[in-house]
Amino acid sequence: MGKYLRKEPQDVAPRPPPTNHAHPNCYLNGTNDCSASISREHYLSATILEAIAEIEGGPLNAVGVRGMPWQKSDEHKAIGISSLTVSILCDRHNSALSPLDDEAGRFFRRLQAIAIDMGKSGPRPPTLVLFSGEMIERWMLKVILGIHFGGIAVVRGVRSRDAQSIDASAFTDALLGGRWKGDCGLYIRGAGQIVRTPNEVGMAPILSADSQRLVGGIMQLMGLELLLLFDPVDTANGAALEAQGHWHRPEEIRFETKQRTHSVRLSWLPRWPLGRTILVKETTPPEGSEPTN
Repeated sequence: MGKYLRKEPQDVAPRPPPTNHAHPNCYLNGTNDCSASISREHYLSATILEAIAEIEGGPLNAVGVRGMPWQKSDEHKAIGISSLTVSILCDRHNSALSPLDDEAGRFFRRLQAIAIDMGKSGPRPPTLVLFSGEMIERWMLKVILGIHFGGIAVVRGVRSRDAQSIDASAFTDALLGGRWKGDCGLYIRGAGQIVRTPNEVGMAPILSADSQRLVGGIMQLMGLELLLLFDPVDTANGAALEAQGHWHRPEEIRFETKQRTHSVRLSWLPRWPLGRTILVKETTPPEGSEPTN
C-alpha cells in the first residue's frame, strides 16, 4: 500500500466547561452538557443535499426524495433542502458536530466527481485523496441517529423511534469520543461495478436479531455499501459481515476502468490493521474474490 497516510480527526465534543444542562429534545442530553436552545438539524448533511441538488440540475435549494414516512411507496417529489430538518440537537451539540458534516461533504463530492469522470473516455493520471475514516464513521452514526430520532426511519410501517430501544451510552461514546464497543464501526463493501448515480443516497436502519433495538444503519452510495454498527448486542455481527465481504475500516477505496484509476484513502487510528482495499471496477469481479492487499 505504500507509506501510511494519517489525517487526524477533529475533536467534536463541546468545549469545556460543561453547561450542566440537559435539553429534553437533544438526543445527546445524557451528557448533561447542552445549550438552552434547540437547533434545526439536517438529518442528511446540508453539504451533501446541496451537492445532490447541483447534480440533479433543478433548483439549488431542492432535492428529489422518496421513501419518507409521509410519502407513498412509489412517490418521488422535489423538497426544499431547508425542509429536510428536524429539531433533535441543541445548538451547542449541533455546532460541535459540524466538522463531521464538513468532512462527509468533501467525501461525497469526491465520490461524485469520480462517478462523473469514470464515464469519460481517454486516459488520465491516477488520483488519490485522503479523508479521515474516523470522521466519516462518526458522521454516518450521526445520520443514523438523525433519521431515528427525527422519525424518518421506518421499519415495517412503524417509526423506529416508536418501536425500538437504543443504547444511548454506546452512541454517545462513539459519536463524541470515537470510542466503539466490540467489533462496531464502519464496514464497506463494493458493489463490484461502478455505479454512475452521483445524485443518489439510500439509507435504512439495522435492528438487533430480536428486532427490539436499533443497532446500526446501512447506506447505498455510488457503487458502495456503507454499513455501520454502534451496538454490539448481537456479538456475531462483525464476523458475519466480514464473511459477506464487508471489510471493517478499509484503508482504500479504488475505482478502476481500463484507462482511469481514482483512489480514496481512509485514515484510521495508527494501531488499526492496514492493507484492505475495496476495489470497484468497470466489470464485476468473480464471486468470493478477496480484498486487494
